[in-house]
Amino acid sequence: MTALVRWWRRRRWTAPRIKRIRKYERRSEVPADLPCRTLAVVTGSPGWAIFECPCGTPHTRIEVLLSPLRTDLSTWRLDSTGAGPTLHPSIDASGERRCHFWLRDGRVTWG
Repeated sequence: MTALVRWWRRRRWTAPRIKRIRKYERRSEVPADLPCRTLAVVTGSPGWAIFECPCGTPHTRIEVLLSPLRTDLSTWRLDSTGAGPTLHPSIDASGERRCHFWLRDGRVTWG
């Protein structure tokens, strides 16, 4: 059943969405198995944005280091003022399969 759901996620016409944001004090508090369409935000120092890859394939989860001011190339900025979360710059996840996408207002746009 899980394989069927992943297959459908990769082929649907609508863009995947990140609908929920859950905040955690420490990275160790983030559950190992995050629900789909959920962005875990670690508010401590350093801050992290953690989520499952929206492509539906079994990647490891994506973890990006957050910074309020993008001071170097290894940090991202999180804005959550629109219809959903926005991460700057794009995400380029590699592993068994490469996924490149932007997360804007909770919607995933493939690159």
